[in-house]
Amino acid sequence: MLMIHGTLVAVYDIDSSHKSTKIPVELREVVFNGVHGLIYKGVLTKSNECVAVKHIQLDVPQQQRDSQIRRLKANFDFTANLHHRSLLRQIHHQESQQGRNADDEPGIYEVITEFFQGGILHDFVSTNTVSALQLQDIVGQIVAGLDYLHGQNYAHGDVRGANIMISVDGLGSPRVKITGMGHITDALDRGGEAASERGYMLFVPPERIRLECTAPASPEKSRKLAMRGDVWSLGCVVLEVINGGWPAFYEDDGEGDRRLLTKDVPVLIFVGNGGVPDVSPLLPVEIQDFVGKCLSRNPRDRWMTKDLKGHQFLQCSRDVVAQWTLPPPNRQEADCSRVL
Repeated sequence: MLMIHGTLVAVYDIDSSHKSTKIPVELREVVFNGVHGLIYKGVLTKSNECVAVKHIQLDVPQQQRDSQIRRLKANFDFTANLHHRSLLRQIHHQESQQGRNADDEPGIYEVITEFFQGGILHDFVSTNTVSALQLQDIVGQIVAGLDYLHGQNYAHGDVRGANIMISVDGLGSPRVKITGMGHITDALDRGGEAASERGYMLFVPPERIRLECTAPASPEKSRKLAMRGDVWSLGCVVLEVINGGWPAFYEDDGEGDRRLLTKDVPVLIFVGNGGVPDVSPLLPVEIQDFVGKCLSRNPRDRWMTKDLKGHQFLQCSRDVVAQWTLPPPNRQEADCSRVL
C-alpha cells in the first residue's frame, strides 16, 4: 500500500496481455458496491489512464475455484476482442492474492475495464425525466452496441438498465455503454447468480421462462434464439427508461380492473402464460411500434437488431422527434424480491 497525495492506494502488477509484460495499477476509491463485488477507480501508472477495477469474490471451495477462474478467463477471452463505442472496453483480468492468507479463504478475481464517468441507467431514469430526443439517442446507441455484438455471433443474455451505464453532457446529450458482459459465454444459462439480482426477472423473455433456450438444439439455433431474447429485453429497457423505473406488468383482476404485479414469481407466470409488459397508448406511434417489434411473443417474429437500426423511431429526424411528448414517468417500481 502507498500514500499518494493523501490517498491510500493499492498497487498491483497487471499483466496487460497474455505476454509477460507487467503494468502497475493503482487502486483508488470505491465507486460502486455491486452484488458480486466492489468496483474501484484505478490508474495505469505508465499511461496514466483511468480504469475501473472490479473485484469478484471467489467464494467457492478450493476444488471449485480453479473451474470458476477458467470460466472467468474464458469470458474475458471472448469480451477482450470486442471493440465498439457502445460497449465497455475490457482491458485485462487476473487473479489477485489480496486478503488471502490461506487456501480456504476467498480469493479475488480482478477485471479491469475502461473507466466510464457516469451512472447506471436504471438509477438515472429513476431520478431524471428523459425527453423523446434523449430516448432516441439512448435506444439508438444500445441497438448499435447489441447489433455489433450479435454481428460477432455473441448474445449478451442480460440486457437491462442495471447493465447499461449513462452519462449526459452539458447540452443534455446522453452517451451509453453496455456492461455486464462478464458472463457473455453463458448467455444461454444465466439462471444462477443473475437471477439473484434485483429486477433481473422482469427482463427475461418468455421462451427462457418456458425453457425453450435449454431444449436440445444446434448451437447456431440456440445462439439466434438468445439474440432474439436480447431484443425482448431491449424492449423492456425502453419501457424502463420511459417509466422511470421497472417495466410495468398488469393483469386483469377479474373485476374489470388491472392489478400491478410487484413480485418476480407472478411476473414470470404472467409472461410465461402470454402476458407482455404494459405499453402506454399515449406514446408516439413510432415508439409503440418499435417496442412492439421487440416484444413479439414468438421470438421468430421479433425484429433482429440489424432491422431495428432502420426502424422509423430511430430514423426520424431530430426536428420531428423534438416535437414528440412522452407521458410522465410512472415510477411505481416492482418489489423484486430475488425469489425465483
